[in-house]
Amino acid sequence: MQSPLPIAAHNCLPRQPGDARNRLDLALSLGFDNIEIDVAWDSHAQQLVISDEGALSVAGNRFELGDYLLPSLQKHLATPRPDGAPRFLTIDFKSNEAAAVAYFSNFLIQNKAYFSSARKASVSQLITRQLTVCITGDSSVALQYDALVENGGEYLAFSDREFGPLVYHEDPTTYAKDPATPYCRFLSLFWGQVEHKPAFLAYWWSSEDEQRLRRIVDCSHKNGYWIRFYTLNQSGQNPLYRFPSARIAHHRWSVAANAKADWIATDDYEEIVRVLSK
Repeated sequence: MQSPLPIAAHNCLPRQPGDARNRLDLALSLGFDNIEIDVAWDSHAQQLVISDEGALSVAGNRFELGDYLLPSLQKHLATPRPDGAPRFLTIDFKSNEAAAVAYFSNFLIQNKAYFSSARKASVSQLITRQLTVCITGDSSVALQYDALVENGGEYLAFSDREFGPLVYHEDPTTYAKDPATPYCRFLSLFWGQVEHKPAFLAYWWSSEDEQRLRRIVDCSHKNGYWIRFYTLNQSGQNPLYRFPSARIAHHRWSVAANAKADWIATDDYEEIVRVLSK
């Protein structure tokens, strides 16, 4: 089996009412290895819905998590790709209500045939199924989900350690200082953890940058983590994520792939496939 391209679909959301699953279907058709879905709690409908807006007080034109994800996933998995993609699902929580975490836990249990699992124990082997789920976003959500799983019970989702733009570690080995655990198996790093600047200021790539990137990835893998860098864009409105030019964005995609990062998260779905497929 060939290896899937190391790409994560950032913000795999409907762009506007009526778009339905076009971004999700596009990411699946392109063979992205990691599909990221942002979710929030709709307190009116008592549902976990697809949204990047945080907690919702009124019902809107939004999709419930399963209604959005499962039809496209079932259709895609009916004719699997030769590279097996996608293998991972990242759920980015924009709200942290206990009801939202309980709803998510029930969703996993009801559809457990899809999801990798591991026993809640000091030593636990991952049983790999079609998708391994990573919980990211609000850190309290991962703690709440962990508390819902009894000792000896079954994890159907796993946590990450996220390093955003506000904290920078001079020592590149400290991001994965502690070994991965049966529950915490992922690292999510803002790209500024490599270059120590937002994307819109990233021009020159130095040998020191290259060495730092490789040390972060190598140490992460040595300690048992999958590592995702976010969000490396050539377009879009957010200057923290958008590089000064397409050429610079393409170069960053390539160096991250060459360093064996597990995933490069981006909003430029078709362009990154073109660049990394060369």
